[in-house]
Amino acid sequence: MYPSDSIQSIVDWWEPQDTKQITRGTLLKALVPYHSGSPARLEAERLPNTPGDHDRVKFTLKPFTVSTPPPAQKLPVAALPHHEDVSWRLGAVKPRPVIVIAETQMKVDVSLRKGAPSYQHEDCFLVAPFFGADQNGQRAGFRPELVDKIRHCTYPHLLWDHLPYKGATQNSILRLDQLQPIVDHHHYRVHTGACLTEDAMDIVDEFLRWHLTGILEPGSIIHDLRKELGLSA
Repeated sequence: MYPSDSIQSIVDWWEPQDTKQITRGTLLKALVPYHSGSPARLEAERLPNTPGDHDRVKFTLKPFTVSTPPPAQKLPVAALPHHEDVSWRLGAVKPRPVIVIAETQMKVDVSLRKGAPSYQHEDCFLVAPFFGADQNGQRAGFRPELVDKIRHCTYPHLLWDHLPYKGATQNSILRLDQLQPIVDHHHYRVHTGACLTEDAMDIVDEFLRWHLTGILEPGSIIHDLRKELGLSA
């Protein structure tokens, strides 16, 4: 049961889904990068005096900014080839629950992709990640008073929820300001067996429109809940 001051209490929210099916609203677990801190570039160099040996490599971490040009490799490494204007970046990732916001609707014909590198045409999902909000000794989480404000639909880019799978935190926060692509491949994601209902997805779309435009539509479910809770509409 969802609390009465949450938007989830207004409509049916989650429903089971065949794990072979992925649609808008599907709840996946996916590899999600951290978007914080300063990026670091990974410089790889084959050890000197080891011609043909690409198994032993010297790695160096260097500060990385958008204006930092990638250096030329002194001794190239086969597994990390050097390309002009391309750097290898090191960053933390974590398996997180995500909601599928969009899937590839019209795939490009294979004949039009011939000869192109796979990264130019890799099919991707657009997803929004959840962050665990519970505070404990292992998780920073969110302050309880902030969780309450998010549950009351205070922010257009944050949506409170309780996820429907074993081991989920009591409070989870959906970050619509971190929409990102994930590759449509089983190495990158796994199905949880759950999906938002059509009514729930309509509400997520209301949040998206609010976040993207800054306009909360009068008469929308979010608008009416905020008004009932005494928030400015």
